[in-house]
Amino acid sequence: MTKELYPEVGKLHNTTGTRVDRGIRHALTLGTVDDSKWYRVIGKIGPMANGEFLATLGESIKIKLAVEG
Repeated sequence: MTKELYPEVGKLHNTTGTRVDRGIRHALTLGTVDDSKWYRVIGKIGPMANGEFLATLGESIKIKLAVEG
């Protein structure tokens, strides 16, 4: 993921894959400050790796779209 996905996302946003990775880790750190908000968005509390976060977020979005649509 870090060798393919992050550099591609970085190209789209004029940055590097390393900065994309760091941005995700930073968001995860900030997200764990308030567990109640974190749980409402992701459905899970506590620290997780970037890959786990992205997979969980993707599943959460799929479920919400299926329920709404």
